Amino acid sequence: MKKIIFLLPCFFIFLSACSSNTTFAKMVYYASDNCGHCAKVQEYMDANNILNKLSVEKKEVSKNQSNSLEFFDRAEKCGLVKDGAATIPLLWTGEQCVSGDVDIINFFKEKIKQ
Repeated sequence: MKKIIFLLPCFFIFLSACSSNTTFAKMVYYASDNCGHCAKVQEYMDANNILNKLSVEKKEVSKNQSNSLEFFDRAEKCGLVKDGAATIPLLWTGEQCVSGDVDIINFFKEKIKQ
């Protein structure tokens, strides 16, 4: 009985340690439906099944004020706001911002190789 009482707390410590190491920050992709550069990223994402391969949430910023404010705040924190404006597309990786269609597509290419 003493072994079970000792092993039970160890089991829970093990589980919490494992779960903290396996959680991944969700990436957030900010885009607009009427943005040509965003369309290029979306085409790549669709062709390569990015939403299913990586944990990416897409947020439309031109029609959703909450998403727009979140996008602007993220861009500002990443130092991407110039003259009161920020450009899309923008990808938040969970650690950094990746801006522009070419850089975002290259980032996805590297991530799906891993």
